Amino acid sequence: MSLLVLGSIALDTVKTPIEERADLLGGSASYAAVAASFFSPVNLVGIVGEDFPKENIEFFKSRNIDLEGMQVVPGKTFRWSGEYMWDMNQRETRSVELNVFENFTPDLPEAYRSARMVLLGNIAPALQHHVLDQLTRPHFVIADTMDLWINIAKEELLSLIARVDMLILNDGEARELTGETSLIKAGRKIREMGPSAVAIKKGEHGCLLFGDGQFFSCPAYPLEDIHDPTGAGDCFAGGLAGYLASRHISDADLAEKKEIPFEYLRQAVVEGSVIASFNVESFSMDRLREVTKADIAERYESGQPVLVGTVSVEKSELVSRLLQMRGIPHAVLNVIVTAIGGEASDRGAARFERDVLALRPAVVSIDYSLNDRRLGLEKAKANWTAMIVAAKAAGIKVILLTPTPDQSAKLDDPQDPLNLHAEQVRALAKEHDVLLVDSLALFKAKVAAGTPLKDLMSQVNHPNAAGHALVTAALLDLFRK
Repeated sequence: MSLLVLGSIALDTVKTPIEERADLLGGSASYAAVAASFFSPVNLVGIVGEDFPKENIEFFKSRNIDLEGMQVVPGKTFRWSGEYMWDMNQRETRSVELNVFENFTPDLPEAYRSARMVLLGNIAPALQHHVLDQLTRPHFVIADTMDLWINIAKEELLSLIARVDMLILNDGEARELTGETSLIKAGRKIREMGPSAVAIKKGEHGCLLFGDGQFFSCPAYPLEDIHDPTGAGDCFAGGLAGYLASRHISDADLAEKKEIPFEYLRQAVVEGSVIASFNVESFSMDRLREVTKADIAERYESGQPVLVGTVSVEKSELVSRLLQMRGIPHAVLNVIVTAIGGEASDRGAARFERDVLALRPAVVSIDYSLNDRRLGLEKAKANWTAMIVAAKAAGIKVILLTPTPDQSAKLDDPQDPLNLHAEQVRALAKEHDVLLVDSLALFKAKVAAGTPLKDLMSQVNHPNAAGHALVTAALLDLFRK
């Protein structure tokens, strides 16, 4: 699926504490289109003057970027000049020359009007509206914005936000737009304005993704050298949109609410972050000119070796910041605990819809066998089956766990209730084609290898840290796979 990209095409002059370079290829559309081209064909919509270097045009064409929508008119190309401070996080605009961009009216070629995937790069909301008005049936529209439009064109921006499926903005813009200091509250508030998904960029601290009632914190790839941050946000948006276009998302995926599956969005955010990390390693798009898909795949694989679980999205953000400060690549897993001590599966099944399905998790684990011994096999099976079926119907991945040991049980007796319930859980996992962590088998193997069971237990039927580590390692293996 081709991606339609709208935005500015510019010639930049960039000064950093180390170097200054002029006449660099820049602009929101340029960066976004090149980033997206790693994943999908791109239809570019923008405007340049007669002074726009032919080598830039050839570069676009070499990246499978269609230029039928790029207007070349008499006059000079949009020019921007900026200077970065010593930490590369602060930037001052030295000059802006709109030139031909001042009178830009993006009229789409006929072939572009049926675009399904659309990225409205950072540009005046009126122009973004103008493009949307020309599209016949877009599947998914992503819009990028900035604080300028919040300040001078807020009403137009709000009406645009109500028309798009995903909004991308930075943390300061999110706070300014919503009046919320918490980015968690800001992200959720923006979703209430219309978009089904929101991505809040945090520069070197990564990105927060909100969608489908779920939350994902994606760290930035840690870099030793940053030469030019210009266009990093546009590359992020382009990489994200390009990845989604490459998935060939269907009407069935989008359903009636036009919501792309959250797992796609989560992956897209990571891919966009990887592309952005390459972009800042050199001036303009010099680094992107030499990057290959293999380089992207390698950095993706090496960029998230650490998985961190917390009990709230607020703590997830805090942990992510602390790890980022230490330069540790990681991903954050938000864990919501709905377990109740001493509960058997009958009560768990009764509250499953309210306490589990309502939260719309990506993964749910079910582990009741220790307490289910008092219910018996038949009732336990009915309860587990009901929860498995309901979770799968909601598109949730299911992990079943066999019980951890009870030191009072006869673990070498196949007819012991603990063994019987464990065997039933194994059968349920196979019958319903869901994931399984065979906790009891892990403990038995450890004991068979010479470790006394008591060394893995803190109480008669509760594991200690060493015992829990066995189960945790098995769970993490599933996530790695």
